[in-house]
Amino acid sequence: MTDFKPYKTVVLDIEGTTTPITFVHDVLFPYVTQNLDQFLTEYWSDPECIEKVEALRVQANRDVSDSTPSAIPILPTSGAAESVRKSVVENVRWQMSIDRKIGPLKSLQGYMWRSAYESGKIKGAVYDDVVQAMERWTKEGAEIYIYSSGSVEAQKLLFGWSDKGDLLHFFKGHFDTGVGLKIETDSYSRIAKEIGREPMDILFVSDNVRETDAAMQVGYQVAVAKRPGNAPLDSETKGYVSRNGVNVPVVESFDQIFARTIRSPMISFHSHSGEFCHHAKGKLEEVVLRAIELGFTAYGLSEHMPRTRVEDLYPEEEEANLTPEDTTTLYTTFLSQANHLRQKYASQISLLVGIETENIHPTTLSELSTLLKTHPSISYTVGSVHHVQSHPIDFSEHLYTTAETALGGTENLFLAYFDAQYELLEKVKPTVVGHFDLVRIFRGGWELTERVWGKVRRNVGVIVGYGGLVEINSRAWKKGLRNAYPQRDILKYMQSQGVKFTISDDSHGPADVGMHYDKLHGYLKEEGIDTLHFPALNAEGVLEVRAWENVLSCPSWNRFS
Repeated sequence: MTDFKPYKTVVLDIEGTTTPITFVHDVLFPYVTQNLDQFLTEYWSDPECIEKVEALRVQANRDVSDSTPSAIPILPTSGAAESVRKSVVENVRWQMSIDRKIGPLKSLQGYMWRSAYESGKIKGAVYDDVVQAMERWTKEGAEIYIYSSGSVEAQKLLFGWSDKGDLLHFFKGHFDTGVGLKIETDSYSRIAKEIGREPMDILFVSDNVRETDAAMQVGYQVAVAKRPGNAPLDSETKGYVSRNGVNVPVVESFDQIFARTIRSPMISFHSHSGEFCHHAKGKLEEVVLRAIELGFTAYGLSEHMPRTRVEDLYPEEEEANLTPEDTTTLYTTFLSQANHLRQKYASQISLLVGIETENIHPTTLSELSTLLKTHPSISYTVGSVHHVQSHPIDFSEHLYTTAETALGGTENLFLAYFDAQYELLEKVKPTVVGHFDLVRIFRGGWELTERVWGKVRRNVGVIVGYGGLVEINSRAWKKGLRNAYPQRDILKYMQSQGVKFTISDDSHGPADVGMHYDKLHGYLKEEGIDTLHFPALNAEGVLEVRAWENVLSCPSWNRFS
């Protein structure tokens, strides 16, 4: 069950959340009480010390004036230095004994802690999972802030001199009680306004339910941190604590925040690996792990279909002395491995196992039909054409030119390509139409004739008719084309006809995963494509098409910038 909608900003408490609650009470506070007298004696004439003592004196005078119970005054500067210092020590210890969280006291504490941190006497304690989470948030483009009752200076000292090293680079900013008390709703409104976020786009994590209550009232998403030594949570049941009729998520580790978050989508449904495709690189599992690392939420594994004739082997397969039977064995092994990985990584990514088609000779599509019936674990098809009248067109410009010559020129090659594609669309109705205008791979500047446009319009009509998805394929940039497949002129026509689009990186190894997705975002933005579609298996294992809306503003694109 997910609890958090996508958020853009994280605001973290410290004590009992990022840091053991015992650290403050067992390390920081005792350091002040045990070393206060000696510290004041050593720094008494330091301008900064004089300033902080004066702030304490003003507060002490106010406490006496307000008849604060047990308030201890601080002697004026005209008194003997030793007596004045003694009154400061007694005042500070009294305030700390009642766990007071007030500016002048926090300022003095931060002053002392700075000296201790810088000298190595103290190192800030930070949970391991916090560092891992901040690394992940940063990679995903989320901004991180600290909001603690401890002063901003104390916060920076703890994270700047932590037992995990200097962590300050993770934070966009810091807030303390200068913005307001942490149990007051106005404090959270001010923070949202200052950082320029809507409250619903902010996740606040704290061990204190009164603080999460206040943040929740403003509209923040919240989680309650349950760490060793924290106070017991009332009414906690199965990972939730009931607050004012709302079940608030409880997390014992920041890892659980990601597990309980609806992640920002990122998709691709066309990929290969060197393990099963000889013109690709790397292992299939390496491709999957790279997709997970980049934050893909859905990823398609779509290896090439086997070939049944020697003359249809790819050039690199011929060099490896493969036989058509070998390609069948290779694809069957791919299916087994891909489905194993789909289950292995199901909690981290939704993998869809498919096949990329061919239409090489008159019996290719019937062979595909048999293959699909034989292997029900093939969940979807990527409908691609790589050959025109048995001539390969995308392996090299030399082979492309050979095909061009054999068919009597560029226009005839384009016409025959789109005819082969039409047959594929009519007979197979592929889930995803792969690189629609791949025939342009070496002729990107060739202007489509009206005859070719007629074939394009016909094919687009078929796709719209059966509800296929056309991939916007970023690999075209790697091939030197000006735009992704389909090129801009065809893309615009498809938009006018109501085509549903998906996106793919057409990766040929782990290094290609997400390749040129930064350009892809720009391409979608230029063409005003803000809704994409993608295939997915429902709870019954039936393939369905789902919509991804508000694509352009999705924070997941930040991973590729």
